[in-house]
Amino acid sequence: AEEKGGDPATLDDQGRNVFGITERVTYDSGGRIVLSPFLREEGGIEDLALFVGQGRFVEMWNPKVALESGGDTLKRIASYYLKQRGAKS
Repeated sequence: AEEKGGDPATLDDQGRNVFGITERVTYDSGGRIVLSPFLREEGGIEDLALFVGQGRFVEMWNPKVALESGGDTLKRIASYYLKQRGAKS
């Protein structure tokens, strides 16, 4: 993208957004992932988090946001899991 005239500072910031917002997570005694306050805030996570495989990475979504703004597949996944949890979808 830089070769096509992209601003290097903007490209660096985009790279940080994609690859820099990572943290190690811990697990509680029930095997659940414990998210740091930073990840919860950054992901807009409230009471539920939806983890979706994306190639070699995993996306973390607030399922309500995924339902509102995702593509068709993400919306189907979010709807299904919200229904499983008894949440309104």
